[in-house]
Amino acid sequence: MSYFLDSLSIVSLVKKLLLGLGIGFATGLTGMGAAVLVVPTLIFIINLSSVSAIGTGMLYSVLARAYASYAHIRLGTVLKNIAFYISLGSIPAVLISSIIVTILEKNFGERFDIAIKFVISGVMVITWLMMLLGVIRNRNECYDGDTYQQQNACSFKCKILSIFSGMGVGVLVGATSIGG
Repeated sequence: MSYFLDSLSIVSLVKKLLLGLGIGFATGLTGMGAAVLVVPTLIFIINLSSVSAIGTGMLYSVLARAYASYAHIRLGTVLKNIAFYISLGSIPAVLISSIIVTILEKNFGERFDIAIKFVISGVMVITWLMMLLGVIRNRNECYDGDTYQQQNACSFKCKILSIFSGMGVGVLVGATSIGG
């Protein structure tokens, strides 16, 4: 085994570093990363299997968002009570759906890989449409600096909706890395 990189390895390394730099820059600007940028890059440019790309995207997301979460908590822009109830639904759903995706990939191989690529693409399109509709619908609204103080209380309905929303998002994150 050689300890020196050949020219092909250097080109591959530079390509991956440049992709990482671009993804990191875009993630910093937009807050989107694991699904929208990392997973498609890993699948279509690096040529990882879909399940490996999903797992790698989740790890990237955890690492990249740890600091961002800390910064937002310090800025006071996190509704901790809502985040707590979303987590009650999302964390178990992520774990369960990740296990299911891994089992399905082992049992169905290439057929599942193709199917999950369609699921990832579909969820990305639906997410994009939801964001576009949200921008169009809310274009005349402006930021209210008191929003975070006004929403400290969370009604029973809010708690239930947060838990079930978290479950839905958790399934998507565990199965596709989208939203993570």
